[in-house]
Amino acid sequence: MKDPNRYPGPFGRDLRATDFVETVRAHQNDPAFLKDLYKGLGDKESEALFKHGANQVAAHHTFSNSGEQVAALKALATSTHQLPPAVADKIAKDAAAANASHFLTPVLKQPEASESIRRTYLDTAVATVEKSKSAIEAQKFTDVLASDPKLVVDYAEKLGKGLPEGKGEDRLSNILKTALSRPPFDVGKSHLAGSRQDGAQKILRQLADKQGPRYDDLKTRVFRDAASLLGEDGARPDRKALVEDLTRLFKSDAKGIIQRLNNNKVGNDPSDPSGNALGNFLRAGLFDSDSKNKELGSFVTKQLIPKLRQEMFNPSTLGGANEPASPNKQSARALGDLVGALHQGFVKAVKDAGKDIDTIKSHADTLFSVVTELSPGFTKTALTAAKNSLVNTISNLLGGDTDKLKNGIIKELRNQTEEGFRDFSDMSTQAQNLVSEYSQAVTRTIEYGEY
Repeated sequence: MKDPNRYPGPFGRDLRATDFVETVRAHQNDPAFLKDLYKGLGDKESEALFKHGANQVAAHHTFSNSGEQVAALKALATSTHQLPPAVADKIAKDAAAANASHFLTPVLKQPEASESIRRTYLDTAVATVEKSKSAIEAQKFTDVLASDPKLVVDYAEKLGKGLPEGKGEDRLSNILKTALSRPPFDVGKSHLAGSRQDGAQKILRQLADKQGPRYDDLKTRVFRDAASLLGEDGARPDRKALVEDLTRLFKSDAKGIIQRLNNNKVGNDPSDPSGNALGNFLRAGLFDSDSKNKELGSFVTKQLIPKLRQEMFNPSTLGGANEPASPNKQSARALGDLVGALHQGFVKAVKDAGKDIDTIKSHADTLFSVVTELSPGFTKTALTAAKNSLVNTISNLLGGDTDKLKNGIIKELRNQTEEGFRDFSDMSTQAQNLVSEYSQAVTRTIEYGEY
């Protein structure tokens, strides 16, 4: 294998690369052998064989299943620890170049690859990714970034070095958004797991697993930017997978994400300037037939709404409900922001349905199944009547202009989804004030998103 002359003819180069990959696989647990192999080949031949071997594994139809392909990629990645430093540096930088072939990143994204070669790639690639704004370049970057969960936070901090607070998180979130804006690129067009560049989706799941205030703003920025893709006409994300991963991220800190999205501070905070990210997410996750997620519906209905409503009227803290930092007031606002976003999502889903009244009825069923816990005193009959009232309102307005339809739906929604808070007769002044906070949050979220 060290002698290229032993592989003559038009297929000699491919046969030599195949032998190289098989040799590396056979000796992947023998660092001394691999080090001697690369030393014997020399820098030039080591680089050429590594690149061509990676190309064969990632881009060619040489494996019958994903397991075999991934095993070969991991063996090549393991051998990067024994590559001469100059060769490893060259491979990483060549892979990071604009419009470079994509067969190297399936190797570099493996956790078995040396950390130094992965970091060299990331340090070099970030400028290319941000300049090109290419989804495929961003997917290459996020594939390697996802190789180790600690790299995500490291690079959020690294990208912000010397910049105002939060700018590094924004830069990283924008790269993730670019990567998620198109379905993952398949290097070999063979639909094997090892060649699929889906690292951005993996990063959403990694962030969901991180807990603590250190990750709060990063989670919120990533949720905000990724969810915005669900409402952009030009974006073509893998909607079902994106909703699934965003659901996992949302569930990890739902109340906190809602509060930070609606914080509206002046400056570079993680709030949502569009006012539509949460509404777009709920539309796609609760109403869109192609991307609706049962886990999201169950979580919002059975856990999030009851939790926020209970906290809103928590008697142990109700005495301080008028204080600015009152936990009751915070929960009332969060619940109002959530219901406002549900309004947004439902109205957008109705617009998508056009004049298909059966689809609109299905959306109404979904909406009222979700908001049942807002009004736990509602009987089934009352809920059915509320739903029918909403559907009748929409039916009567379908022939009108878009603004009339939207405003009519919102008015009827407000009438029905606030019904459970209408009876103030047995409420304390503090509780009545909390209902007012909730209602103001609903209105603010709807109007701000529309503006």
